[in-house]
Amino acid sequence: IDSLSTNTPAILEFYVSSGTYVASVEDSSSGETDSIERVVGELGKFKYYAKELGLLLKDESIILADGISLRILPSLDSSFENLLTATADYTHLCCEQTAAKILAANLMYLTAKNEEQRQTAEQIILAGIAREQRMILPGQGFAMYPDNDYISEYYSKFAVRYLWELNLDEIPEISKSLAQAVREAHSMADEAAKAHKMRLNDKIQSIEDAYRLVKIGKKYQQIRQLIKSLIDLSSQKISLKQPQHAVYERSTLAYAAACLIAMGDLRQGIKLANQVTRQFNEQGRLYSTVDSVAAIALMTQLRKAGIINDTARLRVNGEEMTAIEAVEIPDKIKSIEVLDGVVAVEVTRVQEENWDDFTQQFPVDVSLRNSKNQKVEHVVAGKRLELVVSLPNGYQAGDLVHVALPACLAWIQGGGKVKLFSLDFKAKDELRIPLLVTSQVEEQQHFAVCVRNMFEEERASSPGLLTVG
Repeated sequence: IDSLSTNTPAILEFYVSSGTYVASVEDSSSGETDSIERVVGELGKFKYYAKELGLLLKDESIILADGISLRILPSLDSSFENLLTATADYTHLCCEQTAAKILAANLMYLTAKNEEQRQTAEQIILAGIAREQRMILPGQGFAMYPDNDYISEYYSKFAVRYLWELNLDEIPEISKSLAQAVREAHSMADEAAKAHKMRLNDKIQSIEDAYRLVKIGKKYQQIRQLIKSLIDLSSQKISLKQPQHAVYERSTLAYAAACLIAMGDLRQGIKLANQVTRQFNEQGRLYSTVDSVAAIALMTQLRKAGIINDTARLRVNGEEMTAIEAVEIPDKIKSIEVLDGVVAVEVTRVQEENWDDFTQQFPVDVSLRNSKNQKVEHVVAGKRLELVVSLPNGYQAGDLVHVALPACLAWIQGGGKVKLFSLDFKAKDELRIPLLVTSQVEEQQHFAVCVRNMFEEERASSPGLLTVG
């Protein structure tokens, strides 16, 4: 835009399209200048920097082709901590997700390096267990949400498994409140298990059962047979024999890899592990809490196996060196070849999400409505509206809506004007979101809505760009 003079403080508004913008200011009396650069993205189109974790065995190599950066990691600790933190910080809170947060925080507590980290983990656990207490329904299992009687037996069973894994009450020095909360979590899990006819025994009915038993050194032969029945191990890219949705496949591969590593089959286990860890997202976890918990099991076994050490030898950018020397290399790494041992590498890549890819995959109705529930075609500054998003074909467990608002609308949350957010349908077919018209509309503006499922990555739909005037 053209330069202008104004007194300060001042708020300047102007319309922009997507692109990179630089705002520069100059003090007319002193001549001092300052500037700021901002990127305006396209509605419903996002770019992220994801840090993929890869494990390279002897005679394996990697070349930085389409990535941003490549580096050697001294250990798996940072990736494991990121995975735990990202899972414990998950913002949506059905019964399974809450239990997943508790389980991640349980491991955060056990691996904490200081008291502050332990306190943070304890607060997550206490809050999570208190929330689960609002979801347990006697004789039925866990409801998906508090104050709700919608039960998904499938996800309630996940909550049972996670809560059974909690072991902090075995540590004498933990606080009385934490020990009591963990005991209550076990009690709730036992109660829900009775409703689902779940038992802790030596029967292997799922890959989760296999992992539970392999940790205590049982049923190795049966576990190997189960893995062979589920997974095609013959091809370069390992896959399930019966194709499933992405979260299920990642979870199965992660638990199978954890089992193989625990049983000493490192080469095959690492081959499976790579297909999981190379899908870590920008937050350091996988798509959902279900596959993220499976990844936690995998990373636990990888760390326990102690396969990453300083003695590995490799060739970096054509120069031979030890792994510890490679960690400190100042130059940009373009290629890594492992000569001996196992090396952990981190590849940073750009990931893109485009809601246009999900256009009308299933019906989603979106409208702006006034206090009389009438549809609104034209908005007036200062007025309150509701953004109504409904699912004509009905809710599926895990559905949530992502919203990217235009300049003239905002969701007022915590005193701030929120433009980009996600909300859970919480077992309902319709969501009504209160909005405020924050400015007059001189021209038509656009906003975007996308419904995605937190457990089934492929379930996504968007009505395309929507207009407000």
